[in-house]
Amino acid sequence: MEKNSLAFENKLTADIRTRLKEKRIQLGLTYLSLSKFFEVNWSTIRKWELGPTITCNITKFKKLIAFIHGDYDDQLKEGMPICPYSENNRLPGTVRLCMERLSNTYMICKNNEDLKQQLIENVNQTTCEILQDLISISPPQLSKNELDELF
Repeated sequence: MEKNSLAFENKLTADIRTRLKEKRIQLGLTYLSLSKFFEVNWSTIRKWELGPTITCNITKFKKLIAFIHGDYDDQLKEGMPICPYSENNRLPGTVRLCMERLSNTYMICKNNEDLKQQLIENVNQTTCEILQDLISISPPQLSKNELDELF
């Protein structure tokens, strides 16, 4: 995908959506942190990646294409908050995705203290149950790959 070929098109194609998501994850950015860079709501970034948004403002679109091509990589790495579960962290992609979903869900609940507290309690309870299950497994039952994944 060349920048010039997209100069006057502001359509969010499947290719652009995929590249946007890949670049965001590569840089370890959450929807929220990237939304600050683009000066849009975090849900706009999500809609750009997943739909249903088909087009975006031409100014934002040009910046989006430049972002995909890495024009802002240094700026984002230095000046933007990078999420703690970025690519540099050895967490599997599914765990990073789960953490991002949890973060986004928490942000949706920001004005409802009861929902936020319930979310935290549910995550804590589920995490404790999973850890307890892992502890009850004797080490010989875990393969080397499974142990590597845990640590």
